[in-house]
Amino acid sequence: MTFATSISRISQNRLLQHGLFWALSFYVLARLFAYDGHLTAVDWIYTFLFHFSLWLAVYLNLLWLIPGYLEHRKYARYLVWLATVLLVSVGLNLLTFNYLSDILFPDYYFIAYYDFWDILEFIVAYLMITSLVKLSKSWFKVQETQRKFTRLEREKLDAELGALKS
Repeated sequence: MTFATSISRISQNRLLQHGLFWALSFYVLARLFAYDGHLTAVDWIYTFLFHFSLWLAVYLNLLWLIPGYLEHRKYARYLVWLATVLLVSVGLNLLTFNYLSDILFPDYYFIAYYDFWDILEFIVAYLMITSLVKLSKSWFKVQETQRKFTRLEREKLDAELGALKS
């Protein structure tokens, strides 16, 4: 399989795109969270727990807020719900590290290393990246549809002109 074929396959498979995005995210954040630069089980578990709030925010935005509000030009409602999703996601992150981590992984000791504003920055960055990707993909689809429509109109006019000539 060539590189171009691989890229084409990735660009057509949403599940694969999401999997690659989250795998890269998981690796980058694990490296960021690693205490001494060497990844250990604690770093992987911490990264996994940290992703709960990211997954919640990103998928609520991609699957509910953008199609339900932003694409229908309901900007005020979108912003209100986005702020709500941000607050809930930050709350989930704090809840995860202050309480749930002890229940899920009792053999490890986790703390909420980041404060409210740090977590908010992480989540906002993820929302911006994923929203830009989704909106740019939509823009490219619209452009492709317009090109097809223009081509079909041209073919229709050529067919009408051919019919008139005959």
